Amino acid sequence: MGGGFDHQFFNNKRLDELEKKEVAWQKFESSKDNEDGSDAKDAKAGKDLVEPPEFTEDDLLEQEALLKAGFSNWNKRDFYKFINMCELYGRVNIESFSELVGLGKSIEEIRAYSKCFWENFKKIDNYKKYIERIEKGENEIAKRQEIDKTIEDKFAQLFA
Repeated sequence: MGGGFDHQFFNNKRLDELEKKEVAWQKFESSKDNEDGSDAKDAKAGKDLVEPPEFTEDDLLEQEALLKAGFSNWNKRDFYKFINMCELYGRVNIESFSELVGLGKSIEEIRAYSKCFWENFKKIDNYKKYIERIEKGENEIAKRQEIDKTIEDKFAQLFA
């Protein structure tokens, strides 16, 4: 099962554990059903099965919650656009991420994704490449702001 791509931030380890538990339980349940069926070979195999831990309603609810906790509606294009917006406007200037809004993301969704991204970016393959791009962009923003401030200060001196 897993939870999709690494940039979607699912808890893949736990989802995989739950999937294995569910499959083992379903296999056990179906083998019990076959004991009453027509195939003697299947019935014998069913008797040799060890009862696995039951896949419970709580397990199902946890599985569903884990799937909802990830960002299944964030595809690779959205992810790359997010990285690009962080690079162009900085990681804190989310209101400027209009291109993502144009792709159907609300500012609230972008904020939630950004929060999760910055808490979990090390889970993404090649994350250093993305972080370097963002930091390089933020350094350029800081340089532009410094130049703008210097120009403003010069104008203020000239016209004071």
